[in-house]
Amino acid sequence: MKQLLITMVLICYVAPASGFSQLVFDVESLKPDTRPIGNGMSPTIGCHGSDGTDPSFRVVPMGMCVGTLATAQMLVEYAFDLPGGLSRSLKETITGRPDWFDKDRFSLQAKLENPVTLKDMRTMLQTMLADRFNLRSHLETREVDGYILSEDRNGAKLDPEDDLGSVVRPASSLQRS
Repeated sequence: MKQLLITMVLICYVAPASGFSQLVFDVESLKPDTRPIGNGMSPTIGCHGSDGTDPSFRVVPMGMCVGTLATAQMLVEYAFDLPGGLSRSLKETITGRPDWFDKDRFSLQAKLENPVTLKDMRTMLQTMLADRFNLRSHLETREVDGYILSEDRNGAKLDPEDDLGSVVRPASSLQRS
């Protein structure tokens, strides 16, 4: 079955990026992060805009974006709000990326004096990544093979769960062996 997938194409090049918004952070730092993952260290990315904290991150001060041990792939997925993110990067959503893009890790700190919305912070993060990694991007729609999990026309045949996650079955369906 064919499905449509919106794909972001990134191209590394030497000239400065263009076509991005003029929103920028007051202070920004993006450095390689060579610390090992494990022992309580894991990749994290999050921003705290004036409209609330991004729910995927623990605690970020107002007006800041913070990332640790994040690959460029993760940073771009977060900045463009693409599926994948920290739990499972969907490499096929970003094409044309260099080899290091999902291997090298970075530490991010960006700050604003006057906080803006999370959407604006993501736009600012896009601008910063375009500048630091010399990226250009465009969105395109592609047709890909895929499966759809849907309900049968006669209804679902799965048993409901109770509040504790246990499957609730009618007594008539229980058999003694």
